[in-house]
Amino acid sequence: MIVIIGGVRAISSLANGSSFYTAGSDGMICMIDFTTGNLQKKFKASSKAISCISVSPDGKKVATAAAQLKIFNCSNEKKIQKFSGHPGSVRCMVFTEDGKYILSSSVGERNIAVWKLDGAKKQSASCVLAMEHPAVFLDSRCIDNGEDDEAGICVLAISEIGLCYIWFGNSIDELRTAKPTKISLSLDAISTKNYKGALPAIYAAKLQSTQKPSSGQVFLVYGMLVKPSFQNVLVHSGTD
Repeated sequence: MIVIIGGVRAISSLANGSSFYTAGSDGMICMIDFTTGNLQKKFKASSKAISCISVSPDGKKVATAAAQLKIFNCSNEKKIQKFSGHPGSVRCMVFTEDGKYILSSSVGERNIAVWKLDGAKKQSASCVLAMEHPAVFLDSRCIDNGEDDEAGICVLAISEIGLCYIWFGNSIDELRTAKPTKISLSLDAISTKNYKGALPAIYAAKLQSTQKPSSGQVFLVYGMLVKPSFQNVLVHSGTD
């Protein structure tokens, strides 16, 4: 049995499902085998409590967030890069599909920061995406734009009030100026008599595919937590 001092505050799994990483109040990162539950490795990532953790799609990098965002090499546990700029604790964080960028948003912050993972000492965000309310969930997929050096990026975020935002950009420069497409629940599409008090909201989503540079398939989870509804939606850039 593994005992993590201070408890687990964040968790992220490898894409192949073999292991997962945990982060705790003591600033330690633990890698645990899914099948056996055995501790495979651990290392100190921060002197402060870690609020969020994310593993890159290829499993080679792990990102942690406390007062700063730090990127570590999973094989030798060495710090690759660090970023500063969030005013509070990072609530959600995710790597892009190609592992070249990481997206993050903090508690109370009404925007998403996009950071480039190039090993440079420059710590400012490459792009900032504005929202009307803070994000509670992030997802991302690459867009095939015909360029070999850099793919386009599609970013999905869900706000605290259950509104889903999607940005499309064939490049990081295009993403900076992109206007988000918003998905919300229509009163005509739901039966309000089944809900007492607050209306149901979108509370989970996953980008399934990007069929062309300005559209994508999104899997939505909405309604009430005790009785969720599911729906696939085709989203076009600029069409709410």
